[in-house]
Amino acid sequence: MAAGRHLEAKALLSHRLCRQRLTKPLPNARGLEALVRALQPLSTGPYERPGSPPRLVHRTAFDDARATARLRRKRELVKGRFQGGGIGYVLAEDLGLYGNAFRRPLATPSSVQASVLDAVRRAGPLTPRQIKEETGLLNKQIMPAL
Repeated sequence: MAAGRHLEAKALLSHRLCRQRLTKPLPNARGLEALVRALQPLSTGPYERPGSPPRLVHRTAFDDARATARLRRKRELVKGRFQGGGIGYVLAEDLGLYGNAFRRPLATPSSVQASVLDAVRRAGPLTPRQIKEETGLLNKQIMPAL
């Protein structure tokens, strides 16, 4: 009985390694979108500078940073906060799905959040600078409220 479970666990682990392209890295950028879709939300590597594209470490046989940077420039790969508030990248077409899956609804907005929301409701889409002009709040207060 225990040997059967061991074999099932090994088969499952083998399947996971194959599915994540760890046993056979993607040879070129042709299948990159499918790989990104399977692994999203993607995170940047440790000690990366802000704005660095996500890395597909050990999953590609080509320079994946260049390919993911190209997807970001074309706005096909977008940044958001997922998995406990960490930065992650998802395909733009899947942003709604991941936004709903990882959202953290507010019980009650703070006074700063209420001011920002009121300004956006009154004036429509605004840049942070325009919100600052509308509310008189500082940028360091506005950005976390957004």
